[in-house]
Amino acid sequence: MFSSRRLLKHAHKVLSRHHHWTKRKILIHVLAGTLLLAIFWSVSALGALRTFIPNTLQLTGWPGTARNYLILFQNDTELRATGGFITAYALLEFNHGLPTGISFNDVYGEIDDHDYISPPYPMDELLEKNSDTYAGHSFRDANYNPNFLEAKEDILDFFYKTYYDVEIDGLFAVNFSVLEDVVGLYEPVKIDGLTLTEENLFETLETAVSDIDRHNLEALSTRKDIIKQFAFATLKEMIFSPWQWRNLSDVITRNLNEKDILLSFENSTLSKKVAHYGWDGAFPEPDIENPFDLLAVNVSNFGGMKSDRYLTREVHYNIDLSTNTPTATAEVTLRHNGEYNVPLSGEYKGYVRVFVPKGATLTSIGSTEESMENYVGWGDIVKFDPGETATFTYEIELNPQTIQEDTYRLELIKQPGTENDYYEITVKTPAGSTLQSNQFDVRENIAFFKDTLNYDKTLELEIFPDESGPRIFYHELPALNQIDIGFAETLDIATASDPLNYEITDLDYANTEITDQIYVDYIDVWDGHVRLHTRGMDYQDEEHFSIQLRNIRDTNGNLISPNPRTVTVVQRLTPEN
Repeated sequence: MFSSRRLLKHAHKVLSRHHHWTKRKILIHVLAGTLLLAIFWSVSALGALRTFIPNTLQLTGWPGTARNYLILFQNDTELRATGGFITAYALLEFNHGLPTGISFNDVYGEIDDHDYISPPYPMDELLEKNSDTYAGHSFRDANYNPNFLEAKEDILDFFYKTYYDVEIDGLFAVNFSVLEDVVGLYEPVKIDGLTLTEENLFETLETAVSDIDRHNLEALSTRKDIIKQFAFATLKEMIFSPWQWRNLSDVITRNLNEKDILLSFENSTLSKKVAHYGWDGAFPEPDIENPFDLLAVNVSNFGGMKSDRYLTREVHYNIDLSTNTPTATAEVTLRHNGEYNVPLSGEYKGYVRVFVPKGATLTSIGSTEESMENYVGWGDIVKFDPGETATFTYEIELNPQTIQEDTYRLELIKQPGTENDYYEITVKTPAGSTLQSNQFDVRENIAFFKDTLNYDKTLELEIFPDESGPRIFYHELPALNQIDIGFAETLDIATASDPLNYEITDLDYANTEITDQIYVDYIDVWDGHVRLHTRGMDYQDEEHFSIQLRNIRDTNGNLISPNPRTVTVVQRLTPEN
């Protein structure tokens, strides 16, 4: 190790060796060091987004190539399946690896100019397809499929009706709440005499778009120009405020994780990368080796107002794994906490859906079945007013192939555009089994989960088989020559119904003058209940009888403990019994 003196002498020798450096060389080294520092700082400022650095040329294109990205701006205060009503869209273009332009467009503009297309259910009922003002199914309503990768196909089908000569390399969806978060970094943002902040952004833009002369065709056609102005002003702030890049990266990453930004790429490498991080809005593919259950609750607002800003959603999912056929009950409750404030809040008209893995069947009635790849769902139209509550219940027989014997895994799928939806999950396993989990609270053979859902969650529950004998929790004499014994779990019928496994003795506790010789005549067994029908029992008030039980097993083959086991019943009957 160098001493301080030796270090100083070594430094002096090095500096002396380079005394011939010119100012030019010093300047070059300073600039190179500064550039290197800037690169390191920029990479660090990207935060989690630096994962895309190795894919830069795949994103922007190589020299001699082009890239086109379609960006959807979704208003999550008017909730739709993939986040919100598509209120505007943009085309981002790259040529030779460099950005060459971005254009913002209204969904009521040229992209709406095509032949009439009849809307699918439930839009045909909720969007007033027979009215004079409805122009038919179109681009703005195409994000109906909850799986963004499947919805993408419908969205692009409509896009290509207008832009048939544009090849799209990626589709991005950005919710309005993301814009509020971004404005919060740069506020105040000033456009056209308006001062925008995170707090007033929604009200200001909504007023500018809706508070116009609706009989003025020019005003109608330009009513969303403010969105373009806002977008350009915000982009300028994002580019020319490098000290905020790390904060911006964190905001974008959080919104990607919470599915308020969705990404889909045609490039296979990029597609796999965003799938790995869960940023593509896709439902998970089935896993044959490690099967799982899944619950996706999806709500779409087709009422044309922004009432989702005032709605709360609550989901209860109760799973019963205690029998050979797993079942579940999904209950979805919507509460309209708004008031009549048109056009923001009023009567809510929408569609509620729940999805589970394919192979499940709905045992309750009245709901409309829907299908996605690998998943099946059921939906109901909802119409209710401010101050009201609507609840929908789905009784489901689950696909047994989605349940493992020793592990229950549940994928909870967050709907893009939702925030703090409340979930309660209850899992019941066979009596006598024990449970272990890092996500569930466990109580014997029952597991509970309670939390808000702001991103997709995986819940796992390890199930250990029953290794204990059947536990007795009641024994009584309800009638003469009848003895009931209750067990805490289902019994093996063969051993529980064998009369040789029971011996009944009169203990002469209250009456020594009568000693009954009691024999088991026949036995009823159902679930964990045993009813012994006997003969030879006389009326003896407060007399005690012992019942010795032996070789009785539960359905898992566990013997009663101890074996044999003795319990006592007391005769407290009137002569009429």
